Amino acid sequence: MAGYERDPSLPDVHVPWGNIPTSSAVEEGRYVIRIGYFQEKLSGEGKRMAVMFSTIEEPEMYKGELFPIQNYVLGTDDDLTCTKDPYTWRKSFGGKALNDLLSKCGEVRQEHSLEQSLRLAEQARVQLYVTKGVQEKGIYKGADQNKIVKVAAYGTDMIVPGKAGNAMLTNGPAVQARSRMRPTRQDDSPEEIIPGLND
Repeated sequence: MAGYERDPSLPDVHVPWGNIPTSSAVEEGRYVIRIGYFQEKLSGEGKRMAVMFSTIEEPEMYKGELFPIQNYVLGTDDDLTCTKDPYTWRKSFGGKALNDLLSKCGEVRQEHSLEQSLRLAEQARVQLYVTKGVQEKGIYKGADQNKIVKVAAYGTDMIVPGKAGNAMLTNGPAVQARSRMRPTRQDDSPEEIIPGLND
């Protein structure tokens, strides 16, 4: 029985195990991604889907890392390949989510061709606000997963509902959602900022 071996030309190296993620899920927050490409394929249920592969550009600490693969299931139980019913896209959660994403990529949506729309979106940059949770069912039950809760065009401010009073996240380096409360009295008790009333 052979034991550990190492090529003599390779030196031993320090490994920061505590800083290496144990899953491909990212932490909750704002990310700027660059779309690499899409693949069209069939899901396990035989439904048409678009799979997005992209890399993270912001925040700096994640720059160059792969963003978790996003699966947009476009087909429905009644129209698996999106070729029979013109209303399939309105019924499909994946269709709505893909439309939202592509609408933030500039002028890429082509009604005559899904393929052309996906090709035109390649290399586009968009902002995403992502939450992190745990898969509750299916074969990946218990695994970390991400959910995109907001998409914004690159170069615009992002409003994230439910984050510190619909906090605005500015374009540029990732920022934490700020509180809409600020101390204004001598006793430092917070006062809610209400646009138009506190100006």
